[in-house]
Amino acid sequence: MARRIEERCEELARLITAENGKPIRWARAEAARAASVFRLAAQNARTRSGEVQRLDTEVAAEGRLAYTVRVPRGPIPAITPFNFPLNPVAHKVAPAIAVGAPVVVKPAPKTPLSALLLGELLAETMLPAGAVSVVTVPDTSAADLVADPRLPVISFTGSGPVGAVIRAAVPQKHVTLELGGNAAVVVCRDWSDIPFAAERIATFANYQGGQSCVGVQRVYVHRSRLKELRAAVVRAVESLGVGDPSEEATRGRSADQRGRGPTGRGVGAGGCGCRGEGAHRRPTRRNHLRANGPRRRADGRQGLPRGGLRPGAAPARRRLRRRGLHPGQRLSLRTAGRGLHA
Repeated sequence: MARRIEERCEELARLITAENGKPIRWARAEAARAASVFRLAAQNARTRSGEVQRLDTEVAAEGRLAYTVRVPRGPIPAITPFNFPLNPVAHKVAPAIAVGAPVVVKPAPKTPLSALLLGELLAETMLPAGAVSVVTVPDTSAADLVADPRLPVISFTGSGPVGAVIRAAVPQKHVTLELGGNAAVVVCRDWSDIPFAAERIATFANYQGGQSCVGVQRVYVHRSRLKELRAAVVRAVESLGVGDPSEEATRGRSADQRGRGPTGRGVGAGGCGCRGEGAHRRPTRRNHLRANGPRRRADGRQGLPRGGLRPGAAPARRRLRRRGLHPGQRLSLRTAGRGLHA
């Protein structure tokens, strides 16, 4: 499988870009990563064996050994997101094949084509019929997959609120959740290369079209470097290529009209306007955000939880100030729903 993916890597990358809007440079990286995942799973399948433990700590067990072997629990539904149409599918399918567990892939309705092409490649192998299935059903049908008693393990990659619903719905099942991240960058007083830091922040706040759970979302910067870093980040973001995702220079693009929402709300919270067409938005700079400005809550709704900031927020601000960091003045860059604060 790894070889077949590498042979068709450019085709897969172009397909990812076509259905997802991801810039081609990042789509190629995703396709290459999928090949690596299958190769790693194959290596683990060769070396996977049982565990042996001596039992002769007791006289009655002298000369005896305990041998433990792991077996698959059964078929697995693999529910994957739209922002990475190929990689999460590979992350779920390759290990399942390695341990001998059948897997049913439900790709995101917006981006099923990469999973279907991967299914075609798998169909060309010597896997038995039914080892891997790809079902293109709406999200409303996912509840049936999750509840099916024939599927004892659930593997889901997506949003936190949906993951919480899945875990609560099937407490008797083994549920594996990958629910995104909350990535931060810290720029200290003694960091000398501000242009390098700004370039990295700008790139990885907007890479993958801004639709990555591990993209830069917050920046904490020492107050003595804030002004310099802010100006450098703005210049770096303004230099990013935004446009046709099939062009090599393009860095940013959104696949979802809803990606416009947080940017539009940010303008009303003290930000500058940004031009866009359809789901395509240029990176947006927001300065001096109000503490009660719009923001995403953990439950997916807009605004702050009842009672204002979460418990412990004020002590956290005091700790930042003691360390010379400046939490009051913020710079935010948003694209496709991702945020960056300094």
